Amino acid sequence: SSSVTDSSSATDSSSVTDSSSATDSSSVTDSSSTTDSSSTADSSSTTDSSSTTDPGTATVTPPAVPETTTFTSTENAVRINWNKVDGAAGYRIYRFENGKWKTVKTLGKGDTTTYREGKLEAGKVYEYKIKAFVRDENGNAVWGSASDVFTTAADPVQPVLTKIGRAKTAVRLYWQDMECSGYKVQKYDESTGKWETVKLVSAGKTDYRISGLESGTNYKLRIRAFTRAGSEKSYSKWSAEAFASTK
Repeated sequence: SSSVTDSSSATDSSSVTDSSSATDSSSVTDSSSTTDSSSTADSSSTTDSSSTTDPGTATVTPPAVPETTTFTSTENAVRINWNKVDGAAGYRIYRFENGKWKTVKTLGKGDTTTYREGKLEAGKVYEYKIKAFVRDENGNAVWGSASDVFTTAADPVQPVLTKIGRAKTAVRLYWQDMECSGYKVQKYDESTGKWETVKLVSAGKTDYRISGLESGTNYKLRIRAFTRAGSEKSYSKWSAEAFASTK
């Protein structure tokens, strides 16, 4: 319940944005269904069964497990990145949905190390896995094991401050609820010229009272929403700055 101090400037360097597009015209044709049962196996034309080699073909060493590195996000998209797997002919991206691992995309280039999925819900957490594959002498796909689960999140929508309550030594901010893990409330310090974090407010709350202020004083305030994705956070844009004065 203690106050959290943030001496950062108005721009939060931990914000993750991704304005780039992502298309891969060289992807491997995947005629499988969009759902995958309890494992990340996929019975599509690029065969991905529990065995790493196809019956009747020469034995080929399966590729290494891809190592995911970072992700970037916007309100409706997530871009995941991974390290290149030596010898890989391509990769398959899976996302966990409704209790199953769903095939999102099969990429047919071994030097591709990034993928952007759009049309996602703002503020929601998304989990991914990646598999690499190589080709045997007959051109069949030989699959490696799936990566560890990679947790990401799309940015929450920009909060809107709807009302400000005033008292002699306090103000109360009100905002609309949204999909997120919480909110960061900040107050501008005129003496330092910096924004300071007053409080991290839990999700589900739509107001916060800033107390200990000087009476008859004007204050500049703002909030932003965030969604936790493992040890990382995806941030919304800052709300419009609100100006409030104590009585």
